[in-house]
Amino acid sequence: MRCTKRLAALCLGGALLSAAAPALAQEASTGGQVPQRAVVDGFRSAKFGMNEDDVRQAAAIDFHVNADQIKKASNPVDRTTVLEVVVKDVLPSGGKSAVDYLFGYKSHELISVAVTWTGKIDPTVTDTVLRNNGVTLQSYFRTAGYKSDTVRMDVLVPALGYVMFEGRDSDGHMTQLVLGGDLKQDQSDHVQLKPTSLTLRYIADPVNPDIFRIAPGQF
Repeated sequence: MRCTKRLAALCLGGALLSAAAPALAQEASTGGQVPQRAVVDGFRSAKFGMNEDDVRQAAAIDFHVNADQIKKASNPVDRTTVLEVVVKDVLPSGGKSAVDYLFGYKSHELISVAVTWTGKIDPTVTDTVLRNNGVTLQSYFRTAGYKSDTVRMDVLVPALGYVMFEGRDSDGHMTQLVLGGDLKQDQSDHVQLKPTSLTLRYIADPVNPDIFRIAPGQF
């Protein structure tokens, strides 16, 4: 993959349809048209604000997994908790992915969900599969009714990768799709990306996430 650094645009083709999108609401408008309006309230049956037990039940319903397939871990820096389950076909024919449910430091409630595809989880998920998954999802989100002034696509973020899509709903909840990998710059000022992961995130509060922070003036 080759792209100019100045444009920071992802050189990928188009595709259609996604099974990993948030719920969509509709609101009436003049002229009889009914435009779509994105509502980012979690992922499938798991909704922001749910506790751990509720999310476990939601994951079991959505992915038909047993309790022992849901792994629990903690982040010692953010003081948050994560439930993770590895499932196949979150995106049809997209390979296995890890679904991570993140619970807040103070609230102990669901604040974010991340779906990650990588060859480390599923060796059949090649860089081509990652690109195809990304384009499929991007094509859906670009017409899913996100607030237009919050949408950005195909933006290079060196520490992260290519932000294929980012947008917020009317409540400020965010959807972010990032193609990660190894970035290299050649002598012609082109950036090459070899994809190694694709991550789709739904975030309840991207501005003030419920994570541990040291209060000003304590040190």
